[in-house]
Amino acid sequence: MPLPSFSVVSLEKITSVLVVIMWMVVPAALIRMELFMRQFVQIVKSWIQPPYFLPHPVHGETIMHPAIGARCNLALVKIALTWLGVKAGIESLINGVPRDSAGCVPLTVDFADTVHNAKSYEWNFGDGSPTVITTDPNTSHVFNSIGTYLVRLVAVDSTTCNIRDTAYVHIRVGDIQATINFNPVKLNPCDSFKYRFDNLSTAPVPLNNTSFTWDFGDGSPRITAGTASVFHNYAAPELIT
Repeated sequence: MPLPSFSVVSLEKITSVLVVIMWMVVPAALIRMELFMRQFVQIVKSWIQPPYFLPHPVHGETIMHPAIGARCNLALVKIALTWLGVKAGIESLINGVPRDSAGCVPLTVDFADTVHNAKSYEWNFGDGSPTVITTDPNTSHVFNSIGTYLVRLVAVDSTTCNIRDTAYVHIRVGDIQATINFNPVKLNPCDSFKYRFDNLSTAPVPLNNTSFTWDFGDGSPRITAGTASVFHNYAAPELIT
């Protein structure tokens, strides 16, 4: 009884399909990836020598030799391609507070890239100072003039398909400084942990009901308030700063 024939798609056709997909997704990577795939095809073809594969006499496709098809061990090669590329994400920190973006002159702001997958970072602070290039995803800058600044971060990795990515954050610098002060008051009963905090802060401009953010130091959510007193009930005795 004759052994069956197995028709397989030629390696050249697989390469052509991959090249078309690459052209649709990332045109800039076409030449480099096409050369890689064609080199890969030549290596695989060197492993598979006649008489294991022969041209089909009619269709021209490559077929497995019918005399050895049933005895052939097949191997699967998997190629994983990623198109994520380099990404940039900028976060500002003022006095250790994440995502804070406003303060009084002179204002020192720490900046951090939140993605951490670039080879180098280009920081432009929008105040006329020179662009700073680092390999560290963190940097710091002092703003010495009043204004609103658009800070730009460019994350760079020349080995990726997109090479560069950009992120922005606005920083507001003013000269109207409030004097922050408050007074904690322990409330009855004696065995409770409830406190009233009287806001004694002053500022040269009018304050509204969103001018202050309270952090009670126990991991509870922050609250936004005006000049009125706020209340908080602690769960247990502890040292809070």
